[in-house]
Amino acid sequence: MQNAEASKPHSDADLTYCQGATSRYFDREFQQAAIKIHPGGYAATASDYAITTVLGSCISACIWSPQLGIGGMNHFMLPDSDNTAPMSQGLYGIMAMELLINALMKLGVPRAQLQAKIFGGAQLLMPTGNSLAFGNVGERNTQFVENYLQEERIPIIAKDLLGRQPRRLVFFPKTGAALVKRLGAVSFTEQEMVQQSRSALRLAQRNAGGSVELFD
Repeated sequence: MQNAEASKPHSDADLTYCQGATSRYFDREFQQAAIKIHPGGYAATASDYAITTVLGSCISACIWSPQLGIGGMNHFMLPDSDNTAPMSQGLYGIMAMELLINALMKLGVPRAQLQAKIFGGAQLLMPTGNSLAFGNVGERNTQFVENYLQEERIPIIAKDLLGRQPRRLVFFPKTGAALVKRLGAVSFTEQEMVQQSRSALRLAQRNAGGSVELFD
């Protein structure tokens, strides 16, 4: 696992910022170095990496400069904190967006060049009994990220949001290409969602162009 601070690149030759729950590997499908983002993590790079993640109700924003071929991705679970648990800051939308944008600016990207593609927000939570503790997480996350980018004047040039299917996402910052694979409809009960959130929290604490293409 990589857990680099946002203020330090991985190396002088490899201008990549990673923080939180991320891991590096060689992706055999795309035959190139890749970074996998887990909930609460992000990566920003000026190098030729693919950045990947798997999304349910979570959101990933892919933000990059088409002029410079520098970009990154985050992965957040909730729009903001309800102050009920000391979760990693990167799990919340507001911090996840700021961390990624700040890392891109440290890599030399002018804010005016930023463009975004956004993904996720599936409705995977089913009510049990008479309560629904998490509410409609996918819709809340989707509303947050769209509003945030509008307020920050970062254009959204492509998106694949909501629905009932998890997604596998692969983003190529050098070109801005994004590939999405639908993984099949899944529904979680509250108990399963709580367990998923706790697993993501443990992981985070331990590791303190205008198109979207579908692929097989």
